[in-house]
Amino acid sequence: MARSKQLPALIAPCALALAMACASSPTASDQERPVLRVLPTNWRAVPAWDFEQLVSAQPTSGCWSPADRLELDAWMPTDGAESIRSVVLLALGGAPSRELLLAHLETRQLPGERHDDAAEVVAACALGRWSDADTARRLAALAVGSAPHPDLEVRVECGAVALDLGREEVIPFLLRVLHAGTPAELSDPIDWAPTDTLAWAKGRASEALSRRAGLPYGFLPDGPFEHQMVEAARLEAALKAQ
Repeated sequence: MARSKQLPALIAPCALALAMACASSPTASDQERPVLRVLPTNWRAVPAWDFEQLVSAQPTSGCWSPADRLELDAWMPTDGAESIRSVVLLALGGAPSRELLLAHLETRQLPGERHDDAAEVVAACALGRWSDADTARRLAALAVGSAPHPDLEVRVECGAVALDLGREEVIPFLLRVLHAGTPAELSDPIDWAPTDTLAWAKGRASEALSRRAGLPYGFLPDGPFEHQMVEAARLEAALKAQ
């Protein structure tokens, strides 16, 4: 069952922190001379604003210690702020953190309640800071193929990031998301559980497709069917012309 991504207040203060985490990619020097980070003992308990400042104050490079990674990994499958915060903190780490984030997504768990997929969406977004072929391939496999992620929003985020990393095989799926719920769905049927909450997924899919096509973003996820179909056709034509 897919859920709307009108996320509750617990995730909003993490937006800036995640942006900072994704702003700088790991470098060769990070791997040659790994610097250990120190996980603040109060990372789960501080107020949302203080957590944002805590993350922003972290150095721009370095990895978590094995013990800290183990602690953060243990909190990822939980619900609520701790799960999202653990993902944001892991996004600051090096290659070991990348593997934990991917492995968490690859469990392909379907969250039980609305908003419980927030951490998975953030994890997929955070993986965009790694531009290696393995990350791109595994994200694409979570969006398309024989075993995509069962949660539509997580699947779309994986596809959007995979496309940003160059995996064009996700394009038909992202276009299918734009067609969903409109008359165009008749010729491009969905391959996920039907849902009435498509606006967030359509917005993310259209943003990624617009970036790839080099076109300004103009898709209205809640717009009239005619608008959605025209915009989807415009994006598809531009992508085919590349």
